[in-house]
Amino acid sequence: MDMRELLQKTVEQGKWINIREAGGSWVVTLDLKGGRKQTVTVSTFSEGGHQYGRLKSKIGPAASLSSQRPTSALKMNAGLTHGSLAIDGEDLVIQETIMLAESTPTHLLASLQYIGEAADRYEKMMGGGADKH
Repeated sequence: MDMRELLQKTVEQGKWINIREAGGSWVVTLDLKGGRKQTVTVSTFSEGGHQYGRLKSKIGPAASLSSQRPTSALKMNAGLTHGSLAIDGEDLVIQETIMLAESTPTHLLASLQYIGEAADRYEKMMGGGADKH
């Protein structure tokens, strides 16, 4: 199953998600508790003969991290159920990589929900509660 098919089947399970295609990747908007929303970008890539999907959600600008926060972010990685915190260009993100051949709509839905909720939680901590992403 390719990522497009996997996302279509995932939408059937999660009524609180909206997906649109954007330049070779997909933008998934999750409706979260309290009327908040979080965007997760899904892209695909190949490595070692396998197809992968990368789920990535922006938390905020990496420049806003104080000198102690990168160490704190690495410590928080140890407690995450899915994914990891990373700096992607100018942004602090939470991301996860999944192997498409082993993924199911249920697995993808759980991963999208976790990545979106975690990114929103960290966004609240860093941004004073503003819902920006």
